[in-house]
Amino acid sequence: MVDVLKPCSKKQAQMLAHNAQVLFIGGACGGGKSHILSMIPIRYLDCPNYRATFLRRTTPQLMKSGNLWDKGHKVYGALPKKYRPRWVKGDKKMAIFPNGPLIEYSHCQHITDLENYQGAEMTGFFIDEAKIVWSPTQ
Repeated sequence: MVDVLKPCSKKQAQMLAHNAQVLFIGGACGGGKSHILSMIPIRYLDCPNYRATFLRRTTPQLMKSGNLWDKGHKVYGALPKKYRPRWVKGDKKMAIFPNGPLIEYSHCQHITDLENYQGAEMTGFFIDEAKIVWSPTQ
């Protein structure tokens, strides 16, 4: 069985070891990018004010099997029990960790949806799929 809390490749290990404020990860479908994105917040589980948002363009993309919501359940479900989050699946989809960290899973389908994030205090902002970025004419 694969340990979901460990990188599966040298590339994934490099991404987890990063110290950058902005990190772009590219690669083919199935390369483990979403998995690594889900692992990055683990280093902040002892920071009660940690806030992160994971974005896909649409909610169905976010919730589809194998995508961010699913990856989060697998990765955070493998944590020791004292670190496992409570999952909220309503209008807001969140993983709320016992010590206070919070990860919101959201969509940004229209350019105007970007306004929903203006002024938000976030430690991490993760966009899964670069196609979520729009041109100025949209």
